[in-house]
Amino acid sequence: MKKIITLVLITVALACAGETGSPKDTVIIKPSKEQLAKATTLNNKICPVSKDKIGKMGLAIPVIYKGKIVNLCCAGCPAEFAKDPEKFLKIAQDEVAKKAK
Repeated sequence: MKKIITLVLITVALACAGETGSPKDTVIIKPSKEQLAKATTLNNKICPVSKDKIGKMGLAIPVIYKGKIVNLCCAGCPAEFAKDPEKFLKIAQDEVAKKAK
């Protein structure tokens, strides 16, 4: 039994050692109220994943990446966002910057 526990602990330790991203680089798909309060709101009005207007399919779905809240249009978009968060964060930031001009 001790060998099994040791093997499991070693496996977990090795799996964790391979992670290179920091917690800030993690996509938070279902942020808590506390996490939302600490993050910066981009206030994007267009979903960077689907290109649909936020609110068209119901309430915005917020995700957090690199401390920024990105609004998505529907429950299907967070999983797609998580596949390439850098790309979608840039799209959202570009949309907000364009509106500011």
